Amino acid sequence: MSDDIIELATEKNNPGYQNSQVSGDSKQGVPAGGAVGDLPAPKKKDLNFEVGVPFYFPFSTQYHDMWELWKTDKVTIPQLETMRRCDPQARALFNLITIPVKAALKTATVVPADGQLGGTDEADFIDLMLNLPPTVGGMEIPLNTIISQMLLGTFHGFSTFEMVYWVPDKGPLKGMVTLQKAAYRPPETLLALFDKNNAWRGWRQRTFTRGQIIDVHLPVENLLTYVCNAAENMTYGVSMFESAFSSYNQKTKLLWLAHLAAQKGALGTRIGHMPPNPNKADKENFLTQLKNFGVEQYMAVPIDWDVTTLHEAGNFDFLSLINYHNSQMSKSVLATFFDDNKGAGAADQQIVDLGQGQDNSLFIQLLETVMDDMAAAINYQLIPRFINWNFGSGKYPTFKWGPFTDEQKAAIQNMFNALSIAGQNMNCSLEFFHATERKMADQLGLPVDYDTVQKRWDEQTDLANEAAKQAYTNAAVAPVNLPGVPPALAGTAAVPTPPPLPPMPASTNSGNPSPNKPPVQPGSGTTGPSQSSPSGQVKPIKTGA
Repeated sequence: MSDDIIELATEKNNPGYQNSQVSGDSKQGVPAGGAVGDLPAPKKKDLNFEVGVPFYFPFSTQYHDMWELWKTDKVTIPQLETMRRCDPQARALFNLITIPVKAALKTATVVPADGQLGGTDEADFIDLMLNLPPTVGGMEIPLNTIISQMLLGTFHGFSTFEMVYWVPDKGPLKGMVTLQKAAYRPPETLLALFDKNNAWRGWRQRTFTRGQIIDVHLPVENLLTYVCNAAENMTYGVSMFESAFSSYNQKTKLLWLAHLAAQKGALGTRIGHMPPNPNKADKENFLTQLKNFGVEQYMAVPIDWDVTTLHEAGNFDFLSLINYHNSQMSKSVLATFFDDNKGAGAADQQIVDLGQGQDNSLFIQLLETVMDDMAAAINYQLIPRFINWNFGSGKYPTFKWGPFTDEQKAAIQNMFNALSIAGQNMNCSLEFFHATERKMADQLGLPVDYDTVQKRWDEQTDLANEAAKQAYTNAAVAPVNLPGVPPALAGTAAVPTPPPLPPMPASTNSGNPSPNKPPVQPGSGTTGPSQSSPSGQVKPIKTGA
């Protein structure tokens, strides 16, 4: 730790330092003054101050006025690259994660932030910047390519882009500062840089191209970075396939042994017999023919030379272990439904069955988490700077993904169908139905302005509430026709007070309500509830002694 940081950590500059010590009757970790709220407020010179670090520095090297954090993962990025390119299971799992996300990009939108008034112009600007071709002021690298490269972070642990800006001279974005391209930087060429206050300052890139050594600093101000599993490593992230690499490594060894065992089972082990003290030429010729015997299928040997073949007994189920490691690789990314065999190893059983409709909700949640993290990188790192430069309104739109699974679409469709035909029997709130209708329109990509529709719904609700209130008022002041009251006095009769709500039904010993209504027990000499006589006249029921 440098001298200036050590000085900042002293009692003089750390507010509440004395109160946080154990003294008197105070307990360890509790300020001597009592509750935490009793601590004095930090002074201006003590703001933005921290002593600890959020990571472990196993090795670090000074670079200009910064320090670089070395990447010391046991599984390196080149090893992960080899696994993805050489192993069909790893490639299939990677496609299983990335293809639905890239498909959701087709219906992704840029919209004003929720609860924000206005911001439509800002949202339209970002949408044009991300989707226009470069000939009219859009990006040189298409957005779908950027998303595909960002998804490489799920395999490498992180993906980073250097943002290049420009001002188009034509098109709808003419004269505005926009993104010319987000250029992908290979993660194996990058090392993280931190300043003396442990703040991330960007990347140091070291590579070799066109006969030149590249050693540059990529400042954090010009970066767009997606970090996978940032909770485990905020800088380099953790690959979703790091755990799968161990199974891949074991599987490659098993495959090599299985192929060797297949060769031995098909050709056997050849043993050559030579007479004593053969000459060198005959010996080398014999050994060469013996080595190639499995391919050539024949060989010629002199008299007293011989070849025998051994066929070892025994059989080992290599496929069982290979399928087991395939299953473990799928399990590491929550794609257990991807493997049907689960390592049984029978030759007539399917290893992979994509059509088996098992519950894959956890995997869908994994995809949603990846998509949310990627959207956060776009919304927090990319969009605000262009709004500040071109609008200065502080109204930042948000990038939102479209739906990506048929299961979600089907669930919403079924719910909408059920609600739409429910009619008066609909057993849900009107707000829930409206929210489902809006979601269904979004799924189908219908151009419905639901801000206007919502206002109309609110007006209809207000009118319905006003009509119900008026109806209740009219019923309250209507003439009351009571038996024995002259018609002239009927209009002036007082509105009777509504009877109180009946008592709750009694419960049985099992806790369920009793099906029979409890009898009314009025007091002695009181008048109970009125009851209709057979003649239709209303008469009171008197009770008592």
